[in-house]
Order: sequence, then structure tokens, then C-alpha cells
Amino acid sequence: MNEIFDNAPSGMAITKPDGSWVQINDALARMLGYSVPELQATSVFELTHPSDLDETRDAVRSLLAGECEIRAFEKRFRARRGSYVWVHIVTRLYQPGDGPPQLISYVLDIDARKQRDAELAASEEQYRRLFEAAQDGILILDGETGFVVDANPFMTALTGYDREDFLRKHLWQIGPFADVAASKASFAELQATDYVRYDDLPLKTRDGGEVQVEFVSNAYLVGVRRVIQCNIRDITLRKRAESALFIRERAIEAASQGIIITDPVQPDNPIVYASPGFTRLTGYEPTEVIGRNCRFLQGTKADPAALSTLRDAIREARPCVVELLNVRKDGTTFWNNLSVAPVKDADGRLTHFVGVQTDVTARRHLESQFLQAQKMDAVGRLAGGVAHDFNNLLSVILSYAHIVIDSLEPGEPLRADIEEIRTAA
Repeated sequence: MNEIFDNAPSGMAITKPDGSWVQINDALARMLGYSVPELQATSVFELTHPSDLDETRDAVRSLLAGECEIRAFEKRFRARRGSYVWVHIVTRLYQPGDGPPQLISYVLDIDARKQRDAELAASEEQYRRLFEAAQDGILILDGETGFVVDANPFMTALTGYDREDFLRKHLWQIGPFADVAASKASFAELQATDYVRYDDLPLKTRDGGEVQVEFVSNAYLVGVRRVIQCNIRDITLRKRAESALFIRERAIEAASQGIIITDPVQPDNPIVYASPGFTRLTGYEPTEVIGRNCRFLQGTKADPAALSTLRDAIREARPCVVELLNVRKDGTTFWNNLSVAPVKDADGRLTHFVGVQTDVTARRHLESQFLQAQKMDAVGRLAGGVAHDFNNLLSVILSYAHIVIDSLEPGEPLRADIEEIRTAA
């Protein structure tokens, strides 16, 4: 008996009902980090964790009272290093001859298992919190039967259905997925490939509405059990934003004006976008201008004052409107009404400039013709005024010439000279 006791791979001890040690094997001493004499100087109750004392005393009491033959439970012993070690202890009464009853205990070190259990519990708690706090709908399915075994709160908020409406049903039996004809086929595909994805899936809500979602399912093992996790993300707002962006892009493409976007963060503020209208206006394809500063459109006859206004506005990141004589790819010129505006992010930092170019050549020609007409009108008015003044003078000359001629005899020599004056007038 002593040989078995001393050589047992697990801890063994014989104790008195008061907790004092009678006999301790080497395995138990090693488990707790003591030598056998050090351990014998203590007691069972002294080394027991305070939270486990009541259960330990109750085990001794129930064995002595004959309420049970064996008592098994888990408890913590204080090790020599000061920390506590989890053990599984099995205790029964031991009667040594005619002496008082003693207790024989078999002690198994379960500290590593307890640590794993604690880590697993923490991991499960963390997963549960993520599961419940997730802003995506999540369904957990049994990988073999396809029945839903769990649904997170966001799934109920997204669809209006209660958690119980999802449990113990197949996807295609649930209201939101009832109209998805491919659900059953998709489940078969998921079982075969462990992955299914829908980028744009309409789901019906309990109140009759419709939600656009992204649906992704993955199959994986939890221990030996195969589960399927379905993540359902509401993309309704994203789809609306994409639709609005698509409309804006089509509007920009259809606009007759040329639209360019430049990046002032990069050296020399290069063009990063050029609209189809820009190509129609200048003859340059986007690939020919992206990465270049738009000054290449300036000809030799550009107005220095307008260019200075434009440079100042860009330097100061403020809007401006100027008209420049620009040059197309084919060498012809056109008058460009250029409206430049800065674009800033939410923090007020400058990120881009947007330039809208409008061909105003026809208007400039009309303005030139109008100015020329105004000049000619002014010249005409001046000429008319001068003629009027001359007419007044000539009228006087004619009148006096008539008077002189009437006063002269027909044969007088002066009469011929006065006739010349009257004819000239």
C-alpha cells in the first residue's frame, strides 16, 4: 500500500478530519511546489482558497456523517509560489485499524484545463458581445441540417422579425428570404463549397418594405460541429449613394462645358480628371492631359491680367472667374470662360480644384461686332455734326453771294467771280 501511495503519478494524501496531514506523496508535494516536510507543516484548510473552504468542510462533514461514501469536487490549493492551483479531488473515509477515522484523497492537477476553460469562456463572451453588438445581421445555421440556431439583435432590427421567427427554420422558410428562389440551391452550393455571396440581394421586411443587402455565408468547424455563419449587411444607403453618384457622373458627361479636377496636393497642381465635355471643347483626350498642369492650353496672346487673377485665386484657395484666350489641340483658338472653385474636406483642408470651362467665342465675336458698330455710329454722328456746321456756313456764303450778284450789273467783271463762289458753295 505504501509503495503504491508513494509512487502514484497523481497526488495522494491521508488527512485527519481537522485538516492536518498524516501522509503525503511526492506527486502532491511537487504539484504544489513544496517539499513533503514543508507541506506537512501546514494543513488542508490553511492551503485551501477562502472561497472553497465551505465546500471542503462540508465534504469532510458529509463523509463522517455517512451521507456518502465518496465526495468529488474541484477546489484551489495555495502553491508555494503564492498562486493557487486548481485540483480535482476525490475523498473517501479511511479507517486505519481501531484508530479514529481518517480521509484519503486523490488529487489531480486541473490548473491547465481551468486556464483553457477560462480563456474559452472569455473568448465566447467576447464573441457573444461582438455578435450582439454587430451592425450587420448575423444568422448561425447548423451546417448539416441548415436550420437557423441563432440570430443577432441587428437581424431583428433590420427585418422587423423576432429572433424566434428565425430559429429552427431553413432560410427559405423565413419571411425575409421567402422570395429568394435560389435559397435552397444556394444552401446546397454552400455545403459543397463552404462559401456563397450575393452582392445585391433584396430582402422583404415584416412591414412590407424592402432592404438591399450584401449576403455572405461561410461554413466552418467549431470543434467537430460544422456551422454556417451568414452575414447580412444593409447596403441600402450605399446603393442610394451609388445611384446618386452615377447620376452625377452621367450629368457631368452630358454637360457641354468642359470640367476638370486638379490636385493641389501634388506638385504643379496636375489634372486628375477631365470630362468628355473637355475633350469636345479642346480636342484633348483625358489620357493626354491627366498629370499635366492646365497651363498648356494658354496661347501666346493670353491676357496677363487674367492669368494673374487666376494664379492669385489658386494660391489663396478661393473661387474666381476669368476669360482666357486658349488654344485647342488643332491649333485654333477659343475664348474660355473659366470658373475655378476650391474643394475642401470635412476638416477644411484643401484637396482639389474644380474648373468649369465654357466656350464663349461666339459671344466675344458678337461683343466685338457690337463695339465696332458703336465706333462707326460715333464716327457717323461726328461726321453729321461737322456737315451740319459746314452747311450753316455755306448757307451764309450762298445767301451773301445771291445778294451781291443781285446788286451787280450783268456786264460787271466782279459778277463772274461771285458766280464762282456761289457755284462752289
